[in-house]
Amino acid sequence: MINRKDYPHPVKQLITHGALDGGPFEPEQWFDYVGHYGLSEIDVPPLLTLMTEARRVNKKRAKEFYAPIHAVSALGQLGDMAADSGLTQRLDQHEDDDLVENVVAALTMVGPRALDRLKEYYYHPFTHPDSRSRALEAIWFYATRHPEQRDPCVQLLMQALESYRRQATWLNGFIIYYLTRLKATEAAALISQAFDAGQVQDDISGSWAAVQVALGLATEADFSPDELLSAEDRQRQQAQGESTAKSTPAKRPLKLEGIGSAS
Repeated sequence: MINRKDYPHPVKQLITHGALDGGPFEPEQWFDYVGHYGLSEIDVPPLLTLMTEARRVNKKRAKEFYAPIHAVSALGQLGDMAADSGLTQRLDQHEDDDLVENVVAALTMVGPRALDRLKEYYYHPFTHPDSRSRALEAIWFYATRHPEQRDPCVQLLMQALESYRRQATWLNGFIIYYLTRLKATEAAALISQAFDAGQVQDDISGSWAAVQVALGLATEADFSPDELLSAEDRQRQQAQGESTAKSTPAKRPLKLEGIGSAS
C-alpha cells in the first residue's frame, strides 16, 4: 500500500489517477501528466520514489497498482529535466513487463543523454543479461523515434555485438535483430563474424541469409529455402517430415493380374 502522505500534492494525484492511457510504445497517446497536474523539475525526486513503489493488487485501492507506471511516464514527459533521473535502474524489473516497457519508451523522451545512461547501464558489471536486452531495446526504440540519432544508436549496438564471443547467443540474436531493423549495413561484417563463430541464436535474429536479405544486401533468390530458415525452423521442419514418414503406412505392391500370363 502506498502512503500518500509521503508525496507532495502534484505527484500524489498520480496515485489515484487510475488505468493507463495508450500502450507502452505509444507515448504520443499517453495522458498529459505534466500539463494536467502541473508537474515540474522539482517533482522529479518524488516521482522517482513513486516509480519504485511495489505494484501490488489491492481491491480496495485498485488505482494504486498503476501509480509507478504513471510516474515513469511523467518522468518521460518532463524530458531533459529527467535525463539523469535513474530511469534505467527500473529496467531491472524483469517480472513486470508493463513497467519496463514504459521505461523503455520514457527513455526515448528525455534527450540524447539517455543514450549515455543506457551505455553505462549496459556495461555495468552487475546488470542482469535480461536487463541488458531491455537496454538494447531502448537504444533501438530511441533510434526509431529520433532518426537523427540513428548513427550513434547503431554504434552502441555494434559495440555491444563486438563482445559476441563472451556473451549469450540469445543476446547476440537481439542485437542483430535491432541492427537489422535499423538497416545497419555498416554492421554486416561484424554480424557475419558472429554467425561464423556460431554465437547467434538465429530464431531471434533470423538466419545469416535472412539477415542479408533484410539489410538489402541480397535477395531471397540468392539462397535456398533452407538457408533462409533459422536452425530451429529447420529442425522443426525435419522433425515434421520424419513424423509424417513414420505415420504413413507402407503401400503394398499392386497385383497386376493377367499381365504377362499366357493367353
